[in-house]
Amino acid sequence: MLALLLTVFVYKDGLSGPFVFDDFINVVNNRSLRLSDMSWASIYHASTSIPNGIFGRPLSMLSFAADFFQDRNLVTPFPLPNTFKTTNLLIHLANGCVLYILTRLLVRVSSDSQKMPNRCNYAKCLALVVTTAWMLHPINLTGVLYVVQRMTSLATLFILMGTVSYVVGRIRLVGQQPGAYFIMVVAVALFTPLAFFCKEIGILLPAYIMLLEWSLFKRNEMDEGSEKFLHIYFAIFVWTPILVGMYYLAVHFEWFLNGYVRRDFNMTERLLTESRVIWFYLYQTVLPNIALLGLFHDDFILSRSLLEPVSTALALVGILGLLVALIALRKAQPLIAFGLAFFLVGHSLESTFIPLEIMHEHRNYLPSIGLLLAGFHVLLNPTIAIGTMVWRRISAIVLILLFSMITMSRVSDWSSAQTLWEAETTHHPDSIRSQIALGNYFGALLTLNPLDREGNYVRAMDAFERVLKLDKKNTIALFGILKLGKSYERPVDFHYVEELKSGLSQGSIFPDTNDRLIDLALCVGQAHCPVTADQYEGLLDAALSNPKLQGREKALIYSAQTFYFTRVAHDYARALISTRHSIALDVDIENQMWLANILIAMHDMESARQQIILLRQLDTHHIREKDIGELESQIDASTR
Repeated sequence: MLALLLTVFVYKDGLSGPFVFDDFINVVNNRSLRLSDMSWASIYHASTSIPNGIFGRPLSMLSFAADFFQDRNLVTPFPLPNTFKTTNLLIHLANGCVLYILTRLLVRVSSDSQKMPNRCNYAKCLALVVTTAWMLHPINLTGVLYVVQRMTSLATLFILMGTVSYVVGRIRLVGQQPGAYFIMVVAVALFTPLAFFCKEIGILLPAYIMLLEWSLFKRNEMDEGSEKFLHIYFAIFVWTPILVGMYYLAVHFEWFLNGYVRRDFNMTERLLTESRVIWFYLYQTVLPNIALLGLFHDDFILSRSLLEPVSTALALVGILGLLVALIALRKAQPLIAFGLAFFLVGHSLESTFIPLEIMHEHRNYLPSIGLLLAGFHVLLNPTIAIGTMVWRRISAIVLILLFSMITMSRVSDWSSAQTLWEAETTHHPDSIRSQIALGNYFGALLTLNPLDREGNYVRAMDAFERVLKLDKKNTIALFGILKLGKSYERPVDFHYVEELKSGLSQGSIFPDTNDRLIDLALCVGQAHCPVTADQYEGLLDAALSNPKLQGREKALIYSAQTFYFTRVAHDYARALISTRHSIALDVDIENQMWLANILIAMHDMESARQQIILLRQLDTHHIREKDIGELESQIDASTR
């Protein structure tokens, strides 16, 4: 209880901090999460509102919708961070409680603890220390204060619950107690899909169970019937999912490779770089350094070859050494072997071949448990180097104090947008994303703090200029400069527009590029707009010519073009062409709604009625029934 209260105390000042980065596209600006009622249609629409991962992570999305529903009576256009971050903190505390239970169970079944004179007391002590250290660890902060990473913490909760269930069932199986079969089946059959529908890391639960069996349990303690059940159990619930996963990867391997098209690294470079990232996670878990921690790690140097940088080869040798060590320790120190293996398996999905971004601290949220378990078992184990026991215990206390102090400092940084982005850019001056966030923050202060108009403009421009020194074609910074000129009614140098055009045609197209194009379109033709109509159309054409742009991402740019031709230029013939291109790439109901609007604007009512029929066929859960009805009313009104 004291550990839980201490965690609440440490995090309390950060609960009112800002939404950041992916929070906006997934939560803040996701209108589908704002449930007007609890009907099945609304719930389904909320759970599938963002195409994250393979199946959209519906349980995580529903949890965000529940937070919105809790605040539904508040009169505010934006959600309050407190509600969402408080829910995250509660999940973090629940994870701590389940981790405490799991650690006690692991000590109970570990063979190296069987000879301890006070094994029960040691189990309680280690569980309390590991749980406290994990809940207060600074590398786990983003799992609490970065709202969208509830996907990670909620998946972790179900993985830990599944692991606990398996250990309980396995203990009962050895003791021939009733309910063993049922509990072990539930451990995988229930908790794996629950975790998976929060985030894809849930698929690792069978792998964790295999680690438990490999490191901590003995087959010679069971009767023949129990051993036969275990063989069948692993064939169905462990090996079958692994084989299905391998088959899925083989069938969709080209899809995975296509994910590298929009990255500035290939698969080989990612794998090489991740070897160094693993050691970064390990180092920051064992001895965290606040100057190296951060929300963004886009300043992490890529490994272009084994010797570029040379630390890549050393990192790979080190990982091989860890594998050898955990195998060697399996019999003598099974708990340490399990902890090291848990850490490595925890990174086997997000830190290997999948074309994700290189590094995020929340990916270490679950794997860090393994390192802390192994590390504190070494520090507190009374059977290891008895003469050093006092110093080892002091070291454990010092580490927990260190974790707490660094986390409190980071929480203070996260308590407001300004302190967060100033801290991030101080610790990571070469982080493009941090500099952009700082620029966007000061750019937005025109409405929040108009008294220091000149200071806000200068600080925002300084941040964006810093980005362009690191990447002269960075489109987000260039969009930021154009928006800054519009908001502060300042002239924008022509070369920024040309650089943006070049960046859109050759550089990386970011997920929110269509939103930025739409925002810029709204000022075309108005005073102080940084682009003319011809320049704006040139930007659209440049983006659409980018060879990295494919599928849904390209459809979104066509949607921005449709918006401009429909709402700004009122050129419905060109809008019709754009929206048909968009539909050809992504048969999304939003694109089909655009088509219906354009047909009505062009007075092609017969085609518009056909489009209404198609929309109703696509709207299987009647989520857009109200919008479709309004379109039909417009058609009826025009034909009277």
